Amino acid sequence: MDRLLQSRRPAWGVILSALLLSLSCAGRSVKADRPSVILVSLCSVRADHLGCYGYSRNTSPHIDEMARQGTLFEYALTQWPKTAPAFSAIMTGEYGHTTGVVRTTAMQRLEDEAVTLAERLSESGYRTGAFLSSSALSRHLNIQQGFDRFEETWRPEPGKRKSREDGYEAAWRRALAWLAADDSPAFAWIHFNHAHYPYQPAIVHDGRFLPDSLPAGGHLLPVKFDRRSVPGLPPDHPCRPQVTRPDLGAIHKGAAIPRTPGGRDYHRDTNWYVAQYDACIRSADDDVGRLLEEIDGTPFTTPPIVILIGDHGEALGKHDYWFEHGRFAYDDCLRVPWIVKCPGRIPEGLRIEIPVGTFSMGPTLLDWLGMPSADCEAPSLASLVDRGGASGDLENRPVFSEAGYEKDYMLAAREGDWKLIFVPNQRDREQQAGAEFELYHISSDSEELTNVAAEYPDELAYLRERLFEWAAPWREDAEALVPAGADLDPETARNLRALGYID
Repeated sequence: MDRLLQSRRPAWGVILSALLLSLSCAGRSVKADRPSVILVSLCSVRADHLGCYGYSRNTSPHIDEMARQGTLFEYALTQWPKTAPAFSAIMTGEYGHTTGVVRTTAMQRLEDEAVTLAERLSESGYRTGAFLSSSALSRHLNIQQGFDRFEETWRPEPGKRKSREDGYEAAWRRALAWLAADDSPAFAWIHFNHAHYPYQPAIVHDGRFLPDSLPAGGHLLPVKFDRRSVPGLPPDHPCRPQVTRPDLGAIHKGAAIPRTPGGRDYHRDTNWYVAQYDACIRSADDDVGRLLEEIDGTPFTTPPIVILIGDHGEALGKHDYWFEHGRFAYDDCLRVPWIVKCPGRIPEGLRIEIPVGTFSMGPTLLDWLGMPSADCEAPSLASLVDRGGASGDLENRPVFSEAGYEKDYMLAAREGDWKLIFVPNQRDREQQAGAEFELYHISSDSEELTNVAAEYPDELAYLRERLFEWAAPWREDAEALVPAGADLDPETARNLRALGYID
């Protein structure tokens, strides 16, 4: 495990840093010209279901306008398509096998030794606040490291029943109130969970896209309430519920939505689910729009840097994978939106074509703020943006991702138009293309349906070499990683159960 811990700060460093921070907190300072940073994150939103990425439905008018005013990354790929591993990577600039947060969301814990973006900004004088509407990012994950203020807006007030919409509005309203209370530079993280299953859009958008989504003879699937048994699966497997594959070939119980409250007459038309998923994205766009409007009307001393980013996408039926994320390394779950806006600092209307990893967000931001970030595994993309998208030193540098629930989980490498998926586990191969290596030419096969490994042996050999060169130092140790375990309070457990993270 030595390789996995290389980039982590030793425990004594954490203690010393915390002591120095506590002694200097009252007098901490930050350069006057440094802007505030507002990070807006979206759960389960596919890039290709937003208008600014070419989607035909009107799901994202406010996000589309933000894209016109800023810089958009065309092919931003998450480093792991599950919420806890994805945000652990985004907040540290490290891969899942380095942070130790892999495979699942529930029961994971980011180690204290990990150095988060909030810690780096706090130590440089920034106020830091997080306002999160998902129990997947509750304190049990330990992602609150470095935040002065950490609000779980999904939690109902004692004795009060709260709707999902209340939690989303509370996230951005509380963030704005916190920002307005002090004019010093701040880092505010607002997370929206609208598009996570079960797909429950805001009332105003409920059914918005149904008229154009249910053709006669629509595709019907069974609703699966039990789990498939897997012969030979060890009872102590760290991800036993996920490995049993309840989300293949059917609508699993976490995503199933009844036609009648409390009844078992469930929707089975997959087009209906996609329409409601899109309505959830439109609901998220409304809240993003309200937040952006308030930000634009706030007299910041320096225009803030506003970042919108996704943690992972959502499988909507390709590869017989329905209304979930995390199992496979295809782009329906890896590719996410990433847009940055800051008048006078970030180019307007720029679209970056080169594939990038979302865990580069932190190092890129730190570069823009004039702070060091060289100790992260993720490369900074600041020079890429400054050059107007010319790749420079990022040319011929693959973007790597990890995915899956098996101990020998799958790995992906993307460079230019080519993408390689390494599927070491036999059970995974049986559910995918049947091959150990899958090679796709993304510009001509964006849905990754035709494995062309046999037709392009040179491209296969090149990406295979790059992938194994990257994975060789740590892969064997990573197979032994298991969820570290976390103590869940009853409210967190109830919410995680409602979102399908635990049984």
